[in-house]
Formats: sequence, C-alpha cells, structure tokens
Amino acid sequence: MLRDPGRLAWTVLFISLAIFCLLTTAFLLGVNWFLFDSSVSLITTLEVSRNTVSVRVNPGEGLQAVRSSSTLGRESYLVTDSSSQGYITFVDPYSREVVASITLHRESSLTVGDATRPRFEFSSQPYIVSIQFQGNIDVDIVPELPRRILFDVRSPYGLIRLGNTGRYSLTSQVNRFSVFNRSGQAVIINLTHEARDVAEGMTGRIDPETNAILVEQPLVDILPDGSFDTFNPADPSLSSEWGCYTLRDDTTAAEGSYRREIINGRSVMHIVRVEEPGKPANNHAETGCLQYLNTINEPLPVTQYNYLELRATMQIRDRPLMLSTCGQRGSECPVMIVISYRNQYDQEQQWIHGFYTRYDQAVGWPLRCDTCAQDHEQLNKDTWYTYTSGNLLQLLPQDQRPVAISSVKFYASGHEYEVLLSEVALLAGTLPEVTPAG
Repeated sequence: MLRDPGRLAWTVLFISLAIFCLLTTAFLLGVNWFLFDSSVSLITTLEVSRNTVSVRVNPGEGLQAVRSSSTLGRESYLVTDSSSQGYITFVDPYSREVVASITLHRESSLTVGDATRPRFEFSSQPYIVSIQFQGNIDVDIVPELPRRILFDVRSPYGLIRLGNTGRYSLTSQVNRFSVFNRSGQAVIINLTHEARDVAEGMTGRIDPETNAILVEQPLVDILPDGSFDTFNPADPSLSSEWGCYTLRDDTTAAEGSYRREIINGRSVMHIVRVEEPGKPANNHAETGCLQYLNTINEPLPVTQYNYLELRATMQIRDRPLMLSTCGQRGSECPVMIVISYRNQYDQEQQWIHGFYTRYDQAVGWPLRCDTCAQDHEQLNKDTWYTYTSGNLLQLLPQDQRPVAISSVKFYASGHEYEVLLSEVALLAGTLPEVTPAG
C-alpha cells in the first residue's frame, strides 16, 4: 500500500492541471495563430512579354521554355535571354486583384520566395512578397491596397524593402545592388543592418567593397506626367499634359478613340479603333497623344546630360483586322513612338520606333520604316511589355544626336488596333558609366 495516498492524489492533480493548462495554452495559441497569423499563397503567374522565358517551377526539375504563361510557386526560377522579357503578377486569391507586378528584363534571372496574404480578412498582417534576382527588373506595387505590403528584394549585398505603393527599377549584378525609386517608398539595408531611405527620384545602392550605402540622383524624368497620373479637370478621360488626336483617311469609316483609365490601380492611356456596323475599319487611321517639352517654339536643352533613355510600358491587344507587322511601308505599327529633336546643326530630326504583334512572313512587309534607325520590335499579344532604349546619345550617329528635345509622341496606326500604355518616360542624367538596361 502507498505510504501517503493524499500526496499522490495531489501530485496527480497538479500534473493533470499543468497538462490541462499547457494544452489549453497551446490550443489558444494555435487558434490565435490560425485566425490572425496563418497565411495563404498569392496567385503568382508569369506572362511572357517577348519570345520565350525559361522556367523551373519546382526545385530539382529542368528548365522549360515558356512561350505564353505559367503558374509559379515558391522557389520557382526564371531566366530570360538577350531578346526575351517576362511579366510576373501577384494576385490576391480572394479579391482577384493584382497586388504587385515584376518586369523581368532581358539577360536576367529571378527566384520567387514568399508570396502570401493572411488567411482571414480581419487579420492585420500584411501581404508578403520576397524575391532574389540577377540583372534588371522593374517592380510596380498597386496603389491603395487594402492592407500593408512587405516587398523584400534580397541579395548577397543586402536587402531592399519597397513600400506600400510605387514604381521601382532595380539592378543586381556582380558589382552593383541598387534601386531607382521612381515613385513610392524604398529602404536599402546593407549587411551590417545599416538602413537608409531612398526618396522619390533618387537611387540607392550598396558599394560591394565597402558595404556603404550611397544615395544619389543620376537620372531624372524630363517628360512630365509620363505615367498619366494627372488628369484634365475639364475632361478626366484626358491627361493634363498630353494632347491627343485621331485621324482617318475616310470620314465615313470607324474612328479611333483615346481615354485615360485606371487598370489594376494604375493610370493608362487606352487607344482603340474597331470596326462598327456601317463603319468599316479596313483603311488607314491614326490615334495618338503628343507632349511638347518646354514650349512649342523652344525645345528643352539636353547638352548637360551624357545619358538619355526612353522607357515605354505597353500592351498590344489582338484585333481581327490588325495589320501584319507595321503595314506595307513599315509605318503603321499598333504602337509607334516618335521623339522630335534638334541636332547640333539646329536641324529638326526624329527618332522613331515601332512595336507589333502579328507577323506574316508570306506578306513580306518591311520590319522598319524608311526613316527608322532600328527594326521594329515584335511583342507577344495581350501582355504588358516594357521597352528601354538604352542610351540614345550613344545609339545615334554623332551628327544625329539631340541637343534639344522638341516633343514626344506615341500613336497607334493601321486598320484595327487596341493598345494600352501605362508609361512613356524620358530619363536623362550624367552617369560615370553607361550600361544600357534590358
């Protein structure tokens, strides 16, 4: 028989109470975690903007060439070559709205890390996205998200954390890790956990040799309202800075239209011409927008810069009567961009570049217009694409380089067309080293 059954009873009681308290605490913590801290994955999708992108969805698999789209998950790995580009979106699985997007430029690679949101709407936890990359990317975070977002870009040199809304260009190379904050909030953190804010219009970078964080302003956008964020109070469908127009050869044919819209939280210029009952679209038309830099009669000098780059983000939607390539003379692209300027001899010059989706080799129409310096570029239809020209001051012959910019124009032309433009920017600056982006 037990010597002290009362003590044993109390011991059993206390142990049972302790186990009960531990189980209750664990249960309550588990419920609290499930309700407030547990997460679900964002829908992460790749759309191929140009040519093909090599993708490894799961670790251990081989790379697969993707021509249109692919669903991505954690640890998915993407690679672009010298002529390809990818567009990655992170979508809230509940609202089905885009939270953020990444443009993966040419000769770049990217690994997807976390991409989550809270399981329940009442949770105060943020969206979380983390990536690591090599090369050049653009990141767009949608304005006015329903919750905070932590967007982390990691590298062996440190971390860049992007804020709740904005547009950013990032570079990660052997000797450079930087962010160009075009609009929004960005913080750059080095390996010793020193952090610095990078204000709008500034570039923050980590010196790989000293681990120092440098904040500077190498580039400025000299084209007002390149993102169509302002609007004309008299007509909110128009930008306050751009003047738009539409032309057609036959006044009885379908007419093109233009309007400023909000898509995925971003302002875009939507240009469209479609056939209507009694109004055909089987003849030439043109619809576009133009902006003068400085004034109509006084162009904007650019001799103080050694770098000048055009950036344009566009989506070309397929239409039944869209022309192959850019028409019979190479001058009717779904998107054409024209920079008018004066050279060192005070002569009026134009730099013209076009973009198209359809190509019928049997038709044999030219890949550039008579006055174009480069071939037009073929894009994949219905997908966002960001064009970067590189340094125009180096691409153009010496006697054709601009000393003053008169205007920038973009337009759609041909028969039927439908395009969206979310950005037309002209970046200028003085750089110690000029490396064209992709």
